[in-house]
Amino acid sequence: MKAVSMPLKTYMSLGMLIFIAFFFSIGEASSPTESIDSERKMKVQKDYGRIPLYFIENKGQIDEQVKFYEKSQGHNTFFTRDGIYISLKSNQDEISEYTNNQIINLIPLGMNKEVEISAQEVQQARVNCFIGNNPEKWKTNVPTYRAVLYKNAYPGIDLKFYGTNQQMEYDIIVQPGFDPSALKFR
Repeated sequence: MKAVSMPLKTYMSLGMLIFIAFFFSIGEASSPTESIDSERKMKVQKDYGRIPLYFIENKGQIDEQVKFYEKSQGHNTFFTRDGIYISLKSNQDEISEYTNNQIINLIPLGMNKEVEISAQEVQQARVNCFIGNNPEKWKTNVPTYRAVLYKNAYPGIDLKFYGTNQQMEYDIIVQPGFDPSALKFR
């Protein structure tokens, strides 16, 4: 499979941008309330780091092999039938260029080729993707989820990916009577 390579832009909603811009601008003016504003700024920065990971459904905004993806500081993760691809960002401000040596592949060996990849726990947040000048190609109101599930990745074994405090985690869910040693990652 070729490496997932596509131009991507930050998919934060306008509301989140306004929220961050407002609170990050606090404390820049010199006044008696500067220490209070500085405390607010530190709290906002700390709380921003606790925003849970969310998984975005691919509705045509990126390579069709990708079923869901996740964007975080420092990396993006793409979920496909062939495996999971983690694209490391070399520059925090530039997310549109990737090279092959910046892709980490997590390939489940012998995984069911017809594995069902689905999302779990729909969230209220929606994503809008405005790529290019043609409004017909824009994707709006794209749902986000708390987890991605590879159902029956192996007989009696599911893989669940989710996030806590900006950290990706995964569970191997083994049904009674099935052998967890069937799962091997490359």
